[in-house]
Amino acid sequence: MRAKFILAATLGILEVGCDLWKADGSFVPMDSADAAPGANLPRDGGPPIQSAPDAWIPSNCGGVGNLCSMNCDPAGQCQVGLDVCVPMAGPKGFPGQSPQTPYCLAATCMTYEQASCFCKGAAGSQFSDCALGPPAVVGLCGTEGTSCSNRPCCGGLKCVKDTPSSGTCYKICQTGADCSSNCCTDLKSTGDLECAPATACTSACGQQGSACTNSIQCCNGTCVTGTSNPDFAGCRPSCTTNSDCFSNCCRMFSNASGGFCVDARYCNCTPVGADCTNTQNCCAGSTCGAVNAGGTQFTCLQNCMGAADCDGGCCSTYIAGTNHGTCSPTCL
Repeated sequence: MRAKFILAATLGILEVGCDLWKADGSFVPMDSADAAPGANLPRDGGPPIQSAPDAWIPSNCGGVGNLCSMNCDPAGQCQVGLDVCVPMAGPKGFPGQSPQTPYCLAATCMTYEQASCFCKGAAGSQFSDCALGPPAVVGLCGTEGTSCSNRPCCGGLKCVKDTPSSGTCYKICQTGADCSSNCCTDLKSTGDLECAPATACTSACGQQGSACTNSIQCCNGTCVTGTSNPDFAGCRPSCTTNSDCFSNCCRMFSNASGGFCVDARYCNCTPVGADCTNTQNCCAGSTCGAVNAGGTQFTCLQNCMGAADCDGGCCSTYIAGTNHGTCSPTCL
């Protein structure tokens, strides 16, 4: 066991029972049925934690919350590898997450009083969740970078939607000075500015609709190329169904799985490739045209200015009264 502990400490990981804690205080369950801090399910099989105080109120700390160099006595002990004073371990080691000790930080779980001492002390400055309050530490609200699909974000954070049904908690900002990374940008191409990793500002990504050659260049979604319709080309949010898009309109790729979000009007009209009549409303960028020599079968065809605009290289002569022809599958 001693060799195993030394190896774990060398890797910046502490082993508690059958679970692992990283040096930054985050929890890595060895059993997928266990819940990490941030999920409000106690690992002792108790009921979910339903509430937590709004703020920390420390009292009788006895060294808990100090840095080790400040002295942990009489109520605390120095946590190996973390240089912070935590409550003293019991005969069976540090407690796990339970209704009695739901606040898990620095490779141990604590009562509210103990966690108040820890988070309001010098130790708490090393754990970002402490600054968001008790609800953040027990997982009742989303911390920075976590999902807000089924819970609110903690105070000071905003749920930035990726799709109508999913989002991520971010700190909203006005300038880089508001962020520890000094990077404030529209990370998800949603119109909101949020604190982002420094690399998001040093390597600017393309916003929705901006020109691109591959999806790596896009802040959010995928890069659409090979289309003459400017409403489709460029960086576009990814989708698999209409409900994934704020416009409620997902256009599927013809040669790959999934699709990309487009303006709502493309779901309220006859799309390219669908049968039509001369009086039907083909989507913008297309025209209802004949696709057989007899002129009896009509389909919404993509508009074109020349053969290069069409996958098959066939662009008809200009339609009377317009400045374009249509892409024909057989060069009629």
